Amino acid sequence: MSSTFGGFNELITLPSEAQSRLHALVRELKFDWEISGDRLQGRFFYLKFSDRLPAQRDLVAFLYQYIIYYCLPYAEIQDAEAKYLLNNDLSVFQDLADKARRLFVRAREQESISGEPSELLLFALLELVIAAPQVVSKMGLKTSGMMHFHGVDGIHAKLDDDGETLILLWGEAKAHKGFSSALNDALDSITNFHSVAGTGVPRERELQIVHDHFSLATNDLAIRKKFFDYLDPYSNRTTEKIEAHACLLCFDFGIYETIATGDKSKIEDEFKDRYERRVATAKTLIENKVSGHPILEDLNLWFFLFPFKSIDDFRNEFNQRLT
Repeated sequence: MSSTFGGFNELITLPSEAQSRLHALVRELKFDWEISGDRLQGRFFYLKFSDRLPAQRDLVAFLYQYIIYYCLPYAEIQDAEAKYLLNNDLSVFQDLADKARRLFVRAREQESISGEPSELLLFALLELVIAAPQVVSKMGLKTSGMMHFHGVDGIHAKLDDDGETLILLWGEAKAHKGFSSALNDALDSITNFHSVAGTGVPRERELQIVHDHFSLATNDLAIRKKFFDYLDPYSNRTTEKIEAHACLLCFDFGIYETIATGDKSKIEDEFKDRYERRVATAKTLIENKVSGHPILEDLNLWFFLFPFKSIDDFRNEFNQRLT
């Protein structure tokens, strides 16, 4: 493995300061998910507390601030940066922000596309926590009319800890009032992803999109070539590639209202105790739904749980920013 490709995980689209900002807003609950095998994995996030409540508005502001990096391909952002350096004209960045905002609004207005802030949150978690750079910017494709299906919410990749195995991540972001509903929606989407429909297997179409619209944050042709060696079924490297579904499940968690009236110094500890119990039941539900399933049981599934005080408020606050 070349040292150049060894730095693959550092090729994130988001600027460097975004990582410290996200970590200032998002906490992670440590929970030992004991399960046979390693196909099922779980990570459990939550918002920091501010004045007894989760810092939902701060998260909305963070996601909105970096909307262009999710919605627009790297080459377009790079071109704007070059124009700014040439002319010292900040309007190029305003143009990018306006375009990204229009894409999100258009996505929201199209019935078959969610245009959800949870998609942006998944993008941020994959890049800044999982260290898996975005390799295709899907939003522009979804709203362009070029695609007759809308597929996964994100496509990312990372080198595994061994420095040799490439993990291709298919992203699913689901935001529902109930956890079970979000989980069912995600599992249905994943099942369909691997099923033959009228236009073929969605997974095969998504792989073609990776080839046609590759948007990794680099101009290094050697990195591009090596990446596609992993995807080439006739290459020796294809045996060193694994695929996984990264599923962000956002849901309402009623405990926020209950603990807000308690001792301020103990609110987060109380929350973590209740959240840990919720994670335990969620783990059981996930295992029961995946075990024995003719498709899901053989897939690598990474679940990211993220409770909110109100999914509707989260969605509305973000949409207000857009408009």
